[in-house]
Amino acid sequence: MLDDGGLKLARILLLLGGWAAAPVEGGTLAVESTEPPRNAGNVAPTSAITIHFDRAVSAASVSAASLRAYGRQSGPVSGAFTFLPGGLGIRLRPGRPFVPGETVLVNLSHDLSAVDGSPLRAAGYAFQFSVAATGAGRLFTDLDLALFDELADTIRLLENSAVRGLVFLDRFEQGDLTAWTQSSP
Repeated sequence: MLDDGGLKLARILLLLGGWAAAPVEGGTLAVESTEPPRNAGNVAPTSAITIHFDRAVSAASVSAASLRAYGRQSGPVSGAFTFLPGGLGIRLRPGRPFVPGETVLVNLSHDLSAVDGSPLRAAGYAFQFSVAATGAGRLFTDLDLALFDELADTIRLLENSAVRGLVFLDRFEQGDLTAWTQSSP
């Protein structure tokens, strides 16, 4: 709330600046922070989405339409909404984990409002974060040597040799890859 001196200064600035809007007594509901933070990376796939506000949020204004989350691979995020102590935040706990490596977009509608009736800004609020990618499970087998047998047009394995180089190329330009190796005795 502005005192009388603050209101006078605001009116003068409005007149000098040519602004058409008048100051709002109650202000607007503002997002103070988010968890995960805006543009965060390596977020755990089981993370909840939490938005902290500067004042208590009206529970009646919170719905799947006013707080939406969307995973680029997993699609719309559904889950349970809970309120932080004093109503100063909303937590969305997704019903399933996010897909590793995906980007999650979170949108807050301008229909969200505070208990005192002040709305979220007309443009709403949006942020995104990236889910941590997991390691790929691969199984590699050590081979001593894979040689191309030019006469038989096959690859055969030789024991007790070491590969010094392996190249795949289309030797006859027919769309078939051929393996070429150099071995040491």
